[in-house]
Amino acid sequence: MILYERMVGPRPFQGQIAFKIQQAIIKNPASSLKERDPILSEPLDALCQRALAKKPEDRFPGAKEMATALEELLGPKI
Repeated sequence: MILYERMVGPRPFQGQIAFKIQQAIIKNPASSLKERDPILSEPLDALCQRALAKKPEDRFPGAKEMATALEELLGPKI
């Protein structure tokens, strides 16, 4: 969520607290980064969608794996 929010500003779920919980946990997938900012890449959008997936088995196994995927996406360090 933090990566998503840092990339496009608003959080992926909007509304009252109870509605946010219902929306985030039960119903809707997070909106696409590209819907909010078309300049962002498809691979970055896919990474965020995977991180915010509803089913745990569809997410990264842990923070290390997500960090590795993000490093691969961004390329070598300068």
